[in-house]
Amino acid sequence: MNTRSLVAVALIIPLFFFGVVGLAVLSAVLDEEASANPCTPGTAEALPGVGVAEGKLPSVGSWSKEQIKNAALIIAAGAELKVPLRAQTIAVMTAIGESSLIVVDHGDDAGPDSRGLFQQRDNGAWGSYASRMDPRRSAQSFYRALLKIQGWADMEPTIAAHKTQGNRDPYHYAPLWDDAVKLVEAITSGDQNLFSVLSTGGVAECDNAAIAAGGTVTWPVPASLAKSDRHNYGNSGSSWAHGHTGTDFSVPCGTAVYAVHNGTIEIDTTQSWSGPWLVKVVTGKHSLTTWYAHMQKVTVKAGQSVTAGQQIGEVGTEGNSRGCHLHLEVHPKNGSIYEDGVNPSEWLAKNIGKNLGGVPQGKLGAGWRLASFNALGHSHTSPSGERPGWPDSVPRTDRAIAMLTRNGVDVVGLQEFQPPQSRRFLSQVGDQWGLYPGPTGIQPDNAIAWRKQTFRLVQIRRFTIPYFHGKPRSMPAVLLEHRGTRARYWVISVHNAANAHGPAQKWRDAAIAKERAFVSQLRGTGYPVFLTGDLNDRHIAFCGLTRGGLMVAAAGGTNNGRCAPPAKPPIDWIFGSGGVFTGYQVDGSGQGTVSDHPLVMASIG
Repeated sequence: MNTRSLVAVALIIPLFFFGVVGLAVLSAVLDEEASANPCTPGTAEALPGVGVAEGKLPSVGSWSKEQIKNAALIIAAGAELKVPLRAQTIAVMTAIGESSLIVVDHGDDAGPDSRGLFQQRDNGAWGSYASRMDPRRSAQSFYRALLKIQGWADMEPTIAAHKTQGNRDPYHYAPLWDDAVKLVEAITSGDQNLFSVLSTGGVAECDNAAIAAGGTVTWPVPASLAKSDRHNYGNSGSSWAHGHTGTDFSVPCGTAVYAVHNGTIEIDTTQSWSGPWLVKVVTGKHSLTTWYAHMQKVTVKAGQSVTAGQQIGEVGTEGNSRGCHLHLEVHPKNGSIYEDGVNPSEWLAKNIGKNLGGVPQGKLGAGWRLASFNALGHSHTSPSGERPGWPDSVPRTDRAIAMLTRNGVDVVGLQEFQPPQSRRFLSQVGDQWGLYPGPTGIQPDNAIAWRKQTFRLVQIRRFTIPYFHGKPRSMPAVLLEHRGTRARYWVISVHNAANAHGPAQKWRDAAIAKERAFVSQLRGTGYPVFLTGDLNDRHIAFCGLTRGGLMVAAAGGTNNGRCAPPAKPPIDWIFGSGGVFTGYQVDGSGQGTVSDHPLVMASIG
């Protein structure tokens, strides 16, 4: 667009897809009768409705296949809306309490007109009879109502459900929470389970098929919608003074918009034709820039670094527009000067899948970046905590996110990452990062987060170590697959006991023995293993985990018959087995404002 020109406007004919295409594509993957290649652009409108292949779902206690299937559909509907895992678990708990996870076609004494998994009333608030009887649509109605309740995430689950449903007994759902947690964990876990990515708010795998680390050019909308490109660059008409300067993707409002390439965000709020924001992804002065217009929501901020395939907003019909669509322009010469002359459709066809480079690498080498960070738990800086004067965990979490972004971290092992911090993290960047376990997990103080455009989740594991006074504590591990290379890596996050509650060296020694055994077990899968964490030990931790050549430390040191730790051994470690460390860095800029620990990082070759 040109500020001197009339606005580039296309009369958009909406595509009549079933719901949001991302879930329709996922549904096709899960349906036993789905097409062999549901991710082929342009096939989405022909896909069948929601279906779950029962053979892919786990057995959970005495729950029937039908009940587990309906729980899975509730989780998938929540993942489609990118609601936190806690909300998905509340929804499953509510459906247990209302219908025992059976789509019932009858009401009860309190609500004779109630129907479906959530026993939603025929009062206009919950949609049509067909909507209330459909697991996906009824679950989405529940989520939308839940998210309107201020502070729902901090309420007891039964109270949050009660305020959503209006049950006469506010504690009706309380006994069902543990069952819901078990169902959600079982459904979102496992090697072959397609819900493992969805459980953390990911999009359908086929929508990310073209996304890889390193600046690989991808579509600005889900790959399943690539053929919605109207190829209307240069079109003439009364709406354009000098011809249409971009191309339009005719997709439903709310569809995710992705950065086509790596770059830095600029937001121009002076171009009324584009709506409130004209978002630009800039690779540098006199370099490639892409423009994104008419969006109804922007999910990035000016000055933020983004990578190819990272969501930057949602399709809308803002500004001078006659229907839902994304307007895309490509300016490959000078991003600071308005220039026509590049057909975005032809540029995409030529460059999709090509690596343009430009991923910020900082002081570390090439490859992906692994980090370890003790985030200082919420309880330490709460009003009753022992660190008066420190910022609350909310701003600290925001600053931690900024540190991860600034350093280009792809995977991070987190310690002392308590539920309020997990919830804040997911609310801010849950569309960009996966997190395991989430706020509803068992003993969630340790977690692992990964950047979704770089990795996809394959499997989750837990093991226990002795913590304070020898009490067992669960530690997480994830198997991640790199989207660019398809290589797989195990990542573990651990926190060994400090002396805060009395001498704990014997428990740390026992924990290191447990960690060695678990690493050996994972090495048996044939994939590299990385262990991150606050070990509360220096020489002892290094010597214990590197003994016998089990692992090497990113910080350096050797253990070839004689243990020689690095010159300045830390207590926050990154160890590896089967991978190659190509760089190591410590960022202490957040110590005193974000945490009492630094962010330690390593590049993996």
